[in-house]
Amino acid sequence: MKKIAGACLLLSIGTAVTLARNQDSANAGPFAGRWVVRADDGDGTFRETVFALDQRGSALTGRVINPTNEQPIVDGTVMGDNVRIDR
Repeated sequence: MKKIAGACLLLSIGTAVTLARNQDSANAGPFAGRWVVRADDGDGTFRETVFALDQRGSALTGRVINPTNEQPIVDGTVMGDNVRIDR
């Protein structure tokens, strides 16, 4: 959970973020697609986390993927320009 919260924080403050979006459907919301968060580890290396998101109205689902594991997003919400991801 801490890894997901940390990745969300990085996404929200725009620290070392590279965005790549693939819009799957005309009905998908603005957060739908693949978002890549690239964070500097401070030692010259980087850590990447991928958010593969599906948005329908205010509901947000998908997966959080990093090199060592993958976690489902089953209870995310969108309120205006804000995203909240719960597990």
